[in-house]
Amino acid sequence: MDLFARGVVEPLPRRVFPVARIHDAFRHMALARHIGKVVVSQVSPKSAGVIRNDATYLITGGLGALGLHVAGWMVARGARSLVLIAARRHPRKFVPAWSNLSRRAPPSRSRKRMLAHVPSWLRCLERVAQSGPPIRGIVHAAGVLHDGILLHQDWESFRRVMVPKIQGSWNLHHLTRNLDLDFFVLFSSGASLLGPPGQGNYAAANAFLDGLAHWRRAHGLPALSINWGPWSGAGMAAKDGDADRWDAKGMATITPESGLHILERLIQTKLPQVAVLPMNWTYLSSRFAAASSPPLFAHLLTEDRAAQRTHADIPDIASVLKGIPPGDRQALLIAHVQDQVRKVLGLDASRPIDPRQSLFDMGMDSLMAVEVRNRLQTSLAAYLPSTLIFDYPSIDVLAGYLVTQCAGVESAEANGHNEAKADPERARRLDELKSLSEEKLEELLMSKLDALSSGSHD
Repeated sequence: MDLFARGVVEPLPRRVFPVARIHDAFRHMALARHIGKVVVSQVSPKSAGVIRNDATYLITGGLGALGLHVAGWMVARGARSLVLIAARRHPRKFVPAWSNLSRRAPPSRSRKRMLAHVPSWLRCLERVAQSGPPIRGIVHAAGVLHDGILLHQDWESFRRVMVPKIQGSWNLHHLTRNLDLDFFVLFSSGASLLGPPGQGNYAAANAFLDGLAHWRRAHGLPALSINWGPWSGAGMAAKDGDADRWDAKGMATITPESGLHILERLIQTKLPQVAVLPMNWTYLSSRFAAASSPPLFAHLLTEDRAAQRTHADIPDIASVLKGIPPGDRQALLIAHVQDQVRKVLGLDASRPIDPRQSLFDMGMDSLMAVEVRNRLQTSLAAYLPSTLIFDYPSIDVLAGYLVTQCAGVESAEANGHNEAKADPERARRLDELKSLSEEKLEELLMSKLDALSSGSHD
């Protein structure tokens, strides 16, 4: 390597042919006209020029981890003029007139109000136009996370997440729609397709990006919305935990190198929207009953779900419970719930857990409670209420509930008969519920949710 560095030894000469001229490459080699190596490059002339040295490229969220990765990739591809826009510390300057928006295109007055708080953006673009090469590409990578289940969301939590996504993309669209752009890339998220628990605001904000990309394409403007999965060591998703945590959710992470390679390929397409989701399909197949598979993934999930339910991380406890004496089920369920709680909380396996301690006192939040419920629902092959952990907030109480609900020996009919004999009052209440109308049931459910929202778990 030292000899190469000093120029004493040089690499063999090479003749490079683009992949579109592969026949010419073989003909050149067959005629023995070459000295050194004949190379076929998979980089087409078009992709070689996707980033130009005589253009300016604008990246929002440019000082974040993903923005800096994109900037470095552009420089490596020949970019010499970049504009990196970082989020402001006071986002209220970007608050749009949401109340004036409708499903139709906003009227001119609303459009003016939406753009009333972007003088800094406009000045930035004017300076670029006056002093630098023309803007030929835009990457909108700005975003904010503010997770919480819908019961705990308010308008402020939606506004904080929507402003950089919705108003940021709309401002970029409006201010640059007359420019001759090579690409207009929106960094969306798989959240808008998957609807993960606790990210209703984030899913909605990214769905706007997806819709904007389709709208621009339909009007002859360049646009691409990429529904990214989590990037490893970069982006907002990296703050939620390491690769093991994502693997427990059935999803791998995207390395920056792989993500940038995918970005380069997608920019060259004419597609308005592409999802980049490194999914564990076998695991996800085990999470959905055959009748409840998301339509988006129906053709990707395999038919043999029963064989796949024995995922190593979430065992099939339901079958084990049916094969052991009733007196042993409580202890088995306590151990199983403890194991799932440890995984969700990230606790060491050797750490003892008091089954009488409140899970929320151990550090569990609302999103973790949803994850524990989902894991138990999968392992027990039974539907469990979304408020499960709020209703039964300790391991021993939760295991007691699961024994009565999910581990009967007899058939459902026999269980119902025995329960009615053992608890006539409970049977009477169940009969009353069956006789209620859907409106009355909805009223009772909303009353329960209001009680949970106010902090009461009775």
